[in-house]
Amino acid sequence: MKTKTPRVVLLVDDEESFFDLYAWHLEKHEQLTFLRAQSGHEAFRVVENQKVDVVISDINMPNGDGFWLLDKLTTHYHHIPVIIASGNTLYEESDILNLGARDFVPKLQLHRLGPSFSKLL
Repeated sequence: MKTKTPRVVLLVDDEESFFDLYAWHLEKHEQLTFLRAQSGHEAFRVVENQKVDVVISDINMPNGDGFWLLDKLTTHYHHIPVIIASGNTLYEESDILNLGARDFVPKLQLHRLGPSFSKLL
């Protein structure tokens, strides 16, 4: 019997408390490995050096915000789906999707993260 290769999920947020929340909302998905980054620049370095299957990123961060990261990933690693999760209510889901994100999940609705992630598997 062949075992599944774990999917690698890169969690990008400058607030460490959200790493555990993201992982908790994805716990029903088996075979996940989580990587962490606290800025867009750090996340991009991770993607350049490691296999990443999905990126879940905040928008407002120092040192390369989520928009910067989304632009870099859609330009250089367009095969990696990006889910944007933000607590900022100024952003419209349609605008985020038009920039290349596969989905947008408001941080106040992180319960939507699991179903959104399931669509990408």
